[in-house]
Amino acid sequence: MGGAAGSRVRRVAIVSPYPAPGERSPRGSGVLSYTRGLAEALAHHYEVFVVADALPGVPREYVEGGVTVVRAFRPDPLYPLRAAEELRRIGPDVVHVQHSYFLYGGLLEGAIFPALLAASRPIARVVVTMHDLPSLRQLGSPEFLRMNGIRGPGPVLRAGVVALNRAIASLADAVIVHEEFLREVAVRDYRMPPGKVVVRPHGAARIALEDRARARGELGVGDGRTLVLFYGYLSRYKGLDVLLRALEGGLLEGRYSLIIAGGPHPRAPGDPGYRAWLSGLLGRVRELRARGADVRITGFVRDPAPYLSAADVVVLPYLERFSASGPAAAASANGVPVLLAEPGVDGGELERRIVEFVESRGAAGGRAPAPLWEEVAEGYYSFLESPG
Repeated sequence: MGGAAGSRVRRVAIVSPYPAPGERSPRGSGVLSYTRGLAEALAHHYEVFVVADALPGVPREYVEGGVTVVRAFRPDPLYPLRAAEELRRIGPDVVHVQHSYFLYGGLLEGAIFPALLAASRPIARVVVTMHDLPSLRQLGSPEFLRMNGIRGPGPVLRAGVVALNRAIASLADAVIVHEEFLREVAVRDYRMPPGKVVVRPHGAARIALEDRARARGELGVGDGRTLVLFYGYLSRYKGLDVLLRALEGGLLEGRYSLIIAGGPHPRAPGDPGYRAWLSGLLGRVRELRARGADVRITGFVRDPAPYLSAADVVVLPYLERFSASGPAAAASANGVPVLLAEPGVDGGELERRIVEFVESRGAAGGRAPAPLWEEVAEGYYSFLESPG
């Protein structure tokens, strides 16, 4: 491998799909905006390249935010070779690869992801950030698979994910996850060596919040109401049905307003089960509105600033957690109280916690503030620079 263990990191090449120039809130995977935030923050400490996907009308190579972006591959089975070719040209000290199961294309592209790591090992030390890490319990649950639109024989799927994750761990010098509970999943369920698994929190950008009263006025939120905000893609595992049940009384009594700032997940509308669920959710919102409740769904939001400026609390009642939440990080880092469900909380207990949290306007305990990107980037690769 290029670079001995314990040597200083100076040049970093990140491999990931990446937003188009100037695009701050790209549709699709949240990994894109994550990678941009991390890369631009790291550029204050390292020489940073991003080896990214080719986009129509976008130059093959350019500099943005202090980062050199090289558009080298497409979402097809050749992406490991195309990326590795560019990595050899760059000659980094660290190859930092972003991983999510369908980030580089479909099932085939996901299955050959280890080939990208194998091709990178002769070039430099290899670090992989795993953005999604379902537990074996989740993979064995038909309900979890249904909520996430995953079809196919459960045992085969489980065996494939186990084999893939263990291959990633064997080929990487380090595996980064964003939460301590994900580190536990990596070590317990996938037998990853504990010394290889590093927790680096999900960072967030500093958002220029607006005057609260003005933002509430622009959104048409009545005086005296507690504005509850959910934002992010509308997915079945995120607990929106629970949220509506928990808040129904306060919404109908005029004590709460609820804004669901998000739209359908780009990969989900092709799933008939998802379409049926979404139709039911929209119908429930229409029913509540007809009864006088102030509840609305906005569709995809490019700029969360007006909503975060107006919100009293952000509630993200995820029924299952297998990744970090970008919306939770953004809200908490910018001073908005966030309730993020802990793994394993049952529906009744979750409803009680939501009401308690909303009634107290966040004083009843919630998500600890996430760090800003500049805090995350400081000493980011120290685990590679210290022999221990």
